[in-house]
Amino acid sequence: MSRLPVILDTDDLPLAELHAARIDGDLIAIGRGFAPFDAHDERSLRARSLAPVALSSGRLIVDRLSAAWVLGACAEPPTVTLCRRVDQRSTALVTSEASVREVILADDDAVVLGGVTVTTAPRTAFDLCLDGGVSDSIAVAALVGLRRNELIDIDDVDDALIAYDRLPHKKRGRRRLSAARMLVAAQPSLTR
Repeated sequence: MSRLPVILDTDDLPLAELHAARIDGDLIAIGRGFAPFDAHDERSLRARSLAPVALSSGRLIVDRLSAAWVLGACAEPPTVTLCRRVDQRSTALVTSEASVREVILADDDAVVLGGVTVTTAPRTAFDLCLDGGVSDSIAVAALVGLRRNELIDIDDVDDALIAYDRLPHKKRGRRRLSAARMLVAAQPSLTR
């Protein structure tokens, strides 16, 4: 007997059946797929839900807001954002399901979760600080989420920005970090 994958999509069942099972309470929607109702909404499960897009076009890495969502810093899955290492260029076609950019990544800037490569929390925060494709309020909310989950230290991210002499959008990044720092300080932790 064959087993169903942890994340189901239209390759496994028709969309109508997936939604019917969700309405019946058997499945939950997660990212671009569906999972059993008792599945833990954890990072590897979220990453795995993005696998059809991330793995369809070669060696792509989930980054920016999508990585923040995988890491639990955002409640709603955003449009998929991916990157490709500059040194691993490919002629693979990229679908319209995601935005893809080429970046320089250090080896420790990415991790594999659920079989999908995702930028680490510090790298995700660094990218969100500089990302002109996302509003300040959304970027700051994601930064606050990363900090609240104790995945980043805002001062460390700020130090990383300061370390570059000529960094495009550095002022925007530092402004976003400052706003995130103020929000974190203004709202005390629930665990105290």
